[in-house]
Amino acid sequence: MKTGLIPIFFSVSDACAPLLATAIHSIKENASRAYEYRIHILTDDLSAQNRKRLLRYCDERFHIAFYPLSGPFPLYDKLICLDADIVVPGDISRLYSEPLGDKLVGAVADYRVSPTELDPGVLLLNGKRIREKGIPSQLRREHILFLDPDWNAIPSEHVSCLDNPQIIHFASDIRPWLDDACPCGEVFWKYVSGTGFEAAIRSVGKGFEDSFHFLPNKLYICTITRNYTLNLISFLWQKLRKESIVSAESMPRAMAR
Repeated sequence: MKTGLIPIFFSVSDACAPLLATAIHSIKENASRAYEYRIHILTDDLSAQNRKRLLRYCDERFHIAFYPLSGPFPLYDKLICLDADIVVPGDISRLYSEPLGDKLVGAVADYRVSPTELDPGVLLLNGKRIREKGIPSQLRREHILFLDPDWNAIPSEHVSCLDNPQIIHFASDIRPWLDDACPCGEVFWKYVSGTGFEAAIRSVGKGFEDSFHFLPNKLYICTITRNYTLNLISFLWQKLRKESIVSAESMPRAMAR
C-alpha cells in the first residue's frame, strides 16, 4: 500500500541526459515501494529521443514529467532538488522523511568551504514554509536543517566515500567519467550499466562538465555558497504555480508528459 507521493526536481541540458538517466535509475532501484515518486525535469533543450528514453522508467509508482525552465510547475509542501551528477544507493524516501519543522531547507554542510556553508547539489525544500513566510533576504543558520553527510557524500582524492553513503555526489575535480580511479566510481558504473548510456558517457567525458547543475548558467552565483542555494529557491518560487498549491500526500497520480 502506497502512503504518499514524493516530488523530486532536476534541471538539465540535453547533454546531461545520460547522467540524469543514471541518477533516476539508481533512485528507482533503491526507493521504498511504500511511496509513489514524481520526477520533474526542468529543461529547455532535452531532445525527444532522450525524453523517450527517460520515460522508460515510468510505471504505476514512478512518474516523470517535463517542464520548460520558464515554468510554471507544481508547488508542493515539501520537495527534493538534485543535481544530475549523483547516484542514490540509499532510499530517497528517507531523505524526504527528514523533519524540516520551520526550517526553509535541509542540506549537507560543504566542508570543502566551511562547516557553515552548503553544497546545493542535494536540497530538501520546505514549500509550505516558503508559501507562508516567503523567502528571506539572507539564508541564515536558523533557516537550515543540516543533514547527515551521508546524504551528499562527495568523493575526492582525499575522501573516498563515507561508510554508508545514501547519495554520492560527484562534485569534486575527480569524476568517474573522467578518471577510472575516482573513489566510488564502481558504484556509478553499476547504475550506468542499466541505462543503455554507458558508451555515450565514456565517449563524451568532459562534455558533461557544467551541464548538470540545477540552475541555468546565466543564473549561477556560486555553486558552493548559500547565495546559490537562496538563488535556486527564489528561481523555483518565481516559476511555481502559486494558484494551485498541492500537498504531496494528497496529489493524485500524474501521467508522464
